[in-house]
Amino acid sequence: DGSELQTLVTRSAYLLQERRTRVLLPANTSLFDVDGEQTSDDVFVVQNHRNSIGDVDLVNLLRLNTQTGRAVAVPHPQNTRAWLIDQKGVPRITVTRERNLLSVQHKDPETGDWRKLIEFDALGSDGFFPYSFDPDGTLYVLAHNGRDKEAIYRYDLAKKAIVGEPLVSMADYDFRGTMVFDQKKILGVHYQTDAPATLWFDPRMKKIQKSVDDLLPGMVN
Repeated sequence: DGSELQTLVTRSAYLLQERRTRVLLPANTSLFDVDGEQTSDDVFVVQNHRNSIGDVDLVNLLRLNTQTGRAVAVPHPQNTRAWLIDQKGVPRITVTRERNLLSVQHKDPETGDWRKLIEFDALGSDGFFPYSFDPDGTLYVLAHNGRDKEAIYRYDLAKKAIVGEPLVSMADYDFRGTMVFDQKKILGVHYQTDAPATLWFDPRMKKIQKSVDDLLPGMVN
């Protein structure tokens, strides 16, 4: 309700000393967006660390308790640049970079060890980027997979391979958008081409979309 406001991250060197009830996280800390329900006082935050020329060379992920201000770093492979958290709130995927090589690494849910899924040239088109987990744990990735344009694919973590045809692809555009879920499954995707649009897989949502489009023709609904 807006009461009991607590500062968790340093925003200014001029914060009043009496407001500082605990050690604050540094100003390079920002909230990390997570799909799925938030059911605890914990949130994830990231800290971007830059090298001498200002480029980000490490991204640390921390689990921050919003009541106590206590933050615990999540262990990760060296040179981690990006993270993906599943819908149960478990960090599962990292992207690392060593010189011109990118690698995607997956945390084994049984052993807790990180294992490399793929390594590829950062300037090439032979790799993929982790995109999202759905509620049942299926991983979706953004990849060319031999095509001219990037599209969304399912990825089999056990086989370490892209599976089947694209879930979403456009002939003239790389896929850019967001996936829409409920608590059980993927419902559809919002995507951008020359205009924003939505593709629904769920029959109920598809029916609702059609009814709105029929009432407001020629509009982006």
